[in-house]
Amino acid sequence: MTDIKERGDQMEEACGVFGIYAQDESINVAEAAYYGLFALQHRGQESAGIAVADGKGIKHYRNLGLVPEVFDEEILHGLTGRISIGHVRYSTFGSKDVINSQPLVARCKIGMLALAHNGNLVNSRELVRYLEDKGSLFHSTSDSEILAHLIKKEHSSEHRIFAIIDALNMLEGGFAFLIMTENRLYVGFPQIVPMLPEEIRFIHAQRLLDLYPDKTPKERENEIVRRYGAVFVMGIGAPLSDGRPHDGRAADYDDWSTPGEDGYPGLNGDILLWNPLLESAFEVSSMGIRVDERSLACQLDLRGERDKESLYFHRKLLAGELPCTIGGGIGQSRLCMFLLRKAHIGEIQSSIWPESMRRECSEAGIELV
Repeated sequence: MTDIKERGDQMEEACGVFGIYAQDESINVAEAAYYGLFALQHRGQESAGIAVADGKGIKHYRNLGLVPEVFDEEILHGLTGRISIGHVRYSTFGSKDVINSQPLVARCKIGMLALAHNGNLVNSRELVRYLEDKGSLFHSTSDSEILAHLIKKEHSSEHRIFAIIDALNMLEGGFAFLIMTENRLYVGFPQIVPMLPEEIRFIHAQRLLDLYPDKTPKERENEIVRRYGAVFVMGIGAPLSDGRPHDGRAADYDDWSTPGEDGYPGLNGDILLWNPLLESAFEVSSMGIRVDERSLACQLDLRGERDKESLYFHRKLLAGELPCTIGGGIGQSRLCMFLLRKAHIGEIQSSIWPESMRRECSEAGIELV
């Protein structure tokens, strides 16, 4: 078990996990897991595995290779049930051996269980030492085996959910576990707890200025989003009563000049969520009705950019030759930052960062991809 002991708090895997619970017996859960793993193939190319529960027991198959290489129709046909979990592995530590592939299946006094895991346990060495002192024998270099041993040996509860919760509470780090018994599917993802409000609040940027006249736009956002949790700020780009816009918007993008139902200008806005990790408002989406010929002409005039009227797009729109549109986008990396409780976008997406930033982040416990 030297591999786990020496790994310390270094990330071992960047894998993909998939789970499905089907109430409809006509759904082929093994096939669904296959396609789910195929879509997650970029998360791991070393091995693939699927486990299926039918209410009486657990069947599984795993092997080295890509998803289409590991599974064929005959294998999938033999994996029947109502619940399925799957795993694709990409390891940066440990041996590339089928014994390290997942899902891991084990039998204990509370029944059979299968585990699929992605992430990093920073207290793995302490847990391995603790479990080995109690007589546990480890057969792989996978963190998943640690959780399996905790569930099997540490808890006397006859209720599976309590044994699983107690075991998960002993883990430290950033991780996600899918745990399947003969008739249940559990998700262990301690970083994600419900934190969004039931409703999102709407407020115009001018009303926000009226509420907090002595604060900067960002400070206003922090105040209102801290209070309500999720806020849609309207009228981004329009000059407010102090002569300045709440935030920048191009004259030929959103319509920020047309009055809405409340009489304030702007048919656009931003979705802001309160981020407890950063202790600030966090923008995850920008959207709005796009300019038409009237609002484009108005906004180009307000910005002193009438020279753009001769550009191809602008000329076509001003001539009424283009349809009215509405648009917006979800910042996928920012949304992942929020959901996974990450402080830096470099923890979510691969980018090139200056060494000075990498050192600063590392000193703060933030490891950039």
